[in-house]
Amino acid sequence: LWEGDAVSTGDRAARVPTITHPTLVLHGDRDSLVPTENGRRLAAAIPGARFVALAGVGHLPMWEATEELAEAVEEFLGRGD
Repeated sequence: LWEGDAVSTGDRAARVPTITHPTLVLHGDRDSLVPTENGRRLAAAIPGARFVALAGVGHLPMWEATEELAEAVEEFLGRGD
């Protein structure tokens, strides 16, 4: 099984609303591979999820916006200053 199969096969959308853990959906607002609206829809489908759009960031926020990504995660985890 090629790891790309996880993305291209099967529809797991029906399971998304059953997520019960606190969820943070981070998305670059300049992602050319996955539209930002997909992240918004994902967050809206998960009860209580928080959506954060990272301004000026593309598909690789861990390299494009390391500090902003870390701040968003720390805030979500309650570790922000």
